[in-house]
Amino acid sequence: MNINRCRVLAVGKIRRGWIQDGIDLYSRRLRGLSVIELRDGTPEKEESAIRAALLPDERLVVLMEEGETLASIPFARRLEGYGNERLAFIIGERLSRQSACALRPGVSPSAPPMMKASL
Repeated sequence: MNINRCRVLAVGKIRRGWIQDGIDLYSRRLRGLSVIELRDGTPEKEESAIRAALLPDERLVVLMEEGETLASIPFARRLEGYGNERLAFIIGERLSRQSACALRPGVSPSAPPMMKASL
């Protein structure tokens, strides 16, 4: 997987100390990773901001607490399955399964397309 083909779209403030520390750590480890902060608001505004930030050829990977829990190795294997596709990881403390599904046309809210990585 080419990290230059990955972005993190963070819904909400990333200026909090512990969040910024994590971003700094992974930015050093994963040179070329970009993190874009999107303003939080109503679910509709957040969905709109995510849609506007997504590139046409990016695969959406939603990381949320309600998703399927994967340890590091299974998570890495899942990502390997995407090959050379561009990936946009969506993170945000208030992102709901309903709004995440709205971003993924054809996915039912009862389906488990989201992931929760235990890294």
